[in-house]
Amino acid sequence: MPDPDGYYEELGVEETASEEEIKKAYKKLAMKWHPDRQRTEEDKEIAEERFKEITRAYDTVGDPEKREAYDRGEESGGYGGFEGYEDSFFRSFFGEDFFRPTQII
Repeated sequence: MPDPDGYYEELGVEETASEEEIKKAYKKLAMKWHPDRQRTEEDKEIAEERFKEITRAYDTVGDPEKREAYDRGEESGGYGGFEGYEDSFFRSFFGEDFFRPTQII
């Protein structure tokens, strides 16, 4: 089945990827693109959009039931926007320290 919304491609994994491979890919991309990790406002705006796309993809293919439906072409996944995003979801991967500003020496 083709990847209708490009969610596997978005995460950089094959359609046959395991749950662990998908989670690892998401974590790596989320760390790179999280807006709080960017230095300039312009970079934050770009990263915010990219982060939303990555999270939307993971929300679908990272959940076994949603992934199964997505793979069958029954739903195009996600939540149609970013309104459903819970900060606690991200914190569950990276912990509280992730959001603390990094001191640059």
